[in-house]
Amino acid sequence: MKIKKINSDSEKNLITGMITSDHFLSEIISIFDRKLLQTPYSKIVSDWCIDYFKKYNKSPKNDIQEIFKLNKDKLGEDEEVIETFLHNLSERADQLEKFNDKFILDESEKYLAERKLLNLSEIIKASVISGNINEAEILVAKHNKTARPESKAVDVINDKQAIIQAIHEEQDVLFEVPGAVGSMIGPLCRGDFFAFLAPMKRGKTFWMEDFAIRGAMAGLKVLFVSMEMPKNPMLKRIYQYFLAAPRKDQDITIPYFTEEGDVKTRTVHKKAISSGMMLKKSKALNLMIKSGGLRLICYPAKSASVKTIKNEILMLSTYEGFYPDIVVVDYADILAPEPESPNEYRHKIDHTWVTLRGLAQEINGLVITASQSSRASFSKDIEESDIAEDIRKLAHVTHMVSLNQKKEEKEKNIMRVSVLASRNEDFTGAEAVVLYQYAIGKAILDSRDEKDTNIC
Repeated sequence: MKIKKINSDSEKNLITGMITSDHFLSEIISIFDRKLLQTPYSKIVSDWCIDYFKKYNKSPKNDIQEIFKLNKDKLGEDEEVIETFLHNLSERADQLEKFNDKFILDESEKYLAERKLLNLSEIIKASVISGNINEAEILVAKHNKTARPESKAVDVINDKQAIIQAIHEEQDVLFEVPGAVGSMIGPLCRGDFFAFLAPMKRGKTFWMEDFAIRGAMAGLKVLFVSMEMPKNPMLKRIYQYFLAAPRKDQDITIPYFTEEGDVKTRTVHKKAISSGMMLKKSKALNLMIKSGGLRLICYPAKSASVKTIKNEILMLSTYEGFYPDIVVVDYADILAPEPESPNEYRHKIDHTWVTLRGLAQEINGLVITASQSSRASFSKDIEESDIAEDIRKLAHVTHMVSLNQKKEEKEKNIMRVSVLASRNEDFTGAEAVVLYQYAIGKAILDSRDEKDTNIC
């Protein structure tokens, strides 16, 4: 006897979307067929959602609990399963604010298409075995592709919902960095393409790790793709961040701001990171991260392209139910060229950046990367003209931030951060002064607006 494996994660995500997202339910309803679902409870709950949508033109959200109470006496053996599912849903209500409905919508479309093809193949196989070849061919001919209507055109004048959403709906914010750095950059949202610009050995990887971890701590799913370092050194750096600990027992100098805006230091003795410390810490982190997570993939430089990353995302989402909200690529300029890239090196780089921008839109998430600035930026603050290889990178990002530092600032663990490009209409070109200590994995200990410090 063959036991069919049920892709429960895909089905749970589909039902979750139908319950919690107006956009998801309005889009999926055009291709939905309850016969394609594998579990009885999914069919029941989907019926409730569709009936509710037809009546109120929105998803049920919290009203699903009342619908359950009204129908529980009719559910029989499915009552307990549905009650558990809805209870788990309400338990993670805060996490569902980060629900990536657009990405899950694409995955649900693929899931329904897969289920439809599998069901059709079984019927065709049975027809062929029984000798009904003509019937099998008719079934093939009648098969329609499972796909949502392709037209994305909006009636600018008459679409009332579009008018209301465009004016009143807030951006889909993923997370914000605290302090002056966060005020300068603004919120990071779905669809953003963020890049750091700095000369070599200035800490770009530490900054990308910092943003990746902050995203995970905000309950988001983060994929970190490293092209610079092997797995174990990368993991050790991340663990240093979580434990605020060095690689060996030593005295660590910690910079801090005084009330007057000066930078002072204090010395703290820190014990080296250990597996025991991290294993203990991981239990607390799981409670904080909840449905979020941080995954790491390491490749040698120039061995993986954006297409390779897309394949990894497909594997993670299909087999582990891990749909990244944030993808960090360390770093774009050392990715392998895309198969369809132009021949000239400069155009290959530009094509990679364009493709990363597309990736942010494709996953409906945030993509973060970095680029190396020119040799001249070692001894001066970075300008737009210091972007290596191709200044067109600036056109593709929604944000680009430069990491500036003089020799004497490096000795004091001071970094000055400026915004070179921003989609923020209120962007003023201000600079933030950041205190850091890479020895314990921290790219941002504290930050202040430059005008509130005595840093020249």
